Amino acid sequence: MTRTLVAFGVLAATFGLADRAQAQPLGTFTWQLQPYCNVVTVSIRQDGAVYTVDGYDDQCGAPQRAPLVGLATVNPDGSVGIGLHVVTVPSGRGLQIDARISVATGRGPWTDSAGNTGTFVLGASGGGSPRPVPTIPGAAIAAGSITSAQLAAGAVTATQIAAGAVTATQLAAGSVTATQLAAGAITTGLIAGAAAGFGTCPAGQYLRGIQSNGTVLCEPIGTPPLSTAVDTANVGQHTSIAIGTDGLPVISHLDVSNRDLRVTHCSNLACTAATSTNVDTVNDVGFETSIAIGADGLPIISHQENANGDLRVTHCNNVACTAATSTSVDITNNVGWSTSIAIGTDGLAIISHWDLTTGDLRVTHCSNVACTAATSASVDTVNNVGGYTSIAIGTDGLPVISHRDVTNGDLRVTHCSNVVCTAATSTSVDITNNVGWSTSIAVGTDGLPLISHWDATTGDLRVTHCSNVACTAATSTSVDTANNVGSYTSIAIGTDGLPVVSHTDFTTNDLRVTRCNNVACTAATSTSVDTANNVGFFTSLTMGADGLPVISHWDLTNSDLRVTKCNSRTCQ
Repeated sequence: MTRTLVAFGVLAATFGLADRAQAQPLGTFTWQLQPYCNVVTVSIRQDGAVYTVDGYDDQCGAPQRAPLVGLATVNPDGSVGIGLHVVTVPSGRGLQIDARISVATGRGPWTDSAGNTGTFVLGASGGGSPRPVPTIPGAAIAAGSITSAQLAAGAVTATQIAAGAVTATQLAAGSVTATQLAAGAITTGLIAGAAAGFGTCPAGQYLRGIQSNGTVLCEPIGTPPLSTAVDTANVGQHTSIAIGTDGLPVISHLDVSNRDLRVTHCSNLACTAATSTNVDTVNDVGFETSIAIGADGLPIISHQENANGDLRVTHCNNVACTAATSTSVDITNNVGWSTSIAIGTDGLAIISHWDLTTGDLRVTHCSNVACTAATSASVDTVNNVGGYTSIAIGTDGLPVISHRDVTNGDLRVTHCSNVVCTAATSTSVDITNNVGWSTSIAVGTDGLPLISHWDATTGDLRVTHCSNVACTAATSTSVDTANNVGSYTSIAIGTDGLPVVSHTDFTTNDLRVTRCNNVACTAATSTSVDTANNVGFFTSLTMGADGLPVISHWDLTNSDLRVTKCNSRTCQ
């Protein structure tokens, strides 16, 4: 759908931000490729430090649309760059489009790999002629670059090469023989793709997709998850993970021995090595941690000061968080339990937490990026509510919070009425059994909230899919019923648009991953992915810079911080 310039401004402001271990859509937009009549519709989604784009070129209203994929990024000059790979139909020829968009105007110059240029205009839909179908120029294939040794017998037929696709000057003498042309092996689209530089996947990997620059994105076949103890100094409780602006995982957790807040910065994507630092050592801190990446590109962490019962926020001074500044931002009552942090559409951190004194759900909105000051409000005061909170930013730009009604044993959702959440509407959305433990919330590719939680009555992992943005109604499903599973849940949306949940198998004391089979997660497949020792406690899951899940959790046997890196989308 077409969005306004205001909506695009919010999107651009959101770039560089990441909520607690969750990927979510940022919006759907349309641009016209003026001076041509082509209109592209793109959906942009944040996956950790990566912003992916998919959609289509309407080809000026033609019956067949041209699919496109790509990446979006914020440039140093403040503009937003979008790189798209478009496969034109029915010819199947691919090309790249690069656009540099001004946040202030929502428009900017574009060029494509066929030499066309123009202006990328947000929300426009006017006249003009169709953009020319791309061709392969004579210089694209150098003489002698394709030889008979590179084409298997029967690889190309005469009917599969469009007129003009290959010229005499592009094929060296003897490069293709009659015995090498057989029906069905190479189509015009494949030749166009080769000219665009798609490439191939190496042995042991399969093609997962095409990146915006036309190169292939490969994924290992059958490579099991890799688990590593990355911090072994009696640490690792209350973990929370995010992907930093350097593309590497960063994890907040509790130093059990010293009762300090500790941060572990991974040295590589798989986190097989890392550096850990105690960043808040005042009193008894580091409980119930939650981490996000702030508008300044630096990690920001909410946690509880157990000594005074305060909500505390630690703002890192660098990407690796080797130093930080901490502030107690809510000191009313015994608060700061079950904290969860996200970055609002205003660029400021917002935190859901539990007021244990009054049994209320409480929300604290930071007044600046470093959160050295904040405003707090109790937004749900019915019964004893607010346990196991998790917060996300909905597609309407407003915070939405999952939590537990302790009095009734229900899953409850609170939808904020404004960005700072000084008022809200709350609904019990799952009242079956004793549910709502260990909640985790994300926004699905359908734009609706999705919540993982534990059914303590049956010992099952349960997922609740909201029926609307405010989640005043929902459908709940038990998606993993093997053993006593589903505690310490953490949910994120995979690059394929399907939810993924990490949780604990209490029967075997293993880390378990459940991958949903559809957007609403009414069915799923579950696997134990780390079975060494008693592991999988305090799980936190996010999508790595490579688009694959990465999970922080606690090894109870050794009291270590442990990280499991999935090598496939299913984590199997």
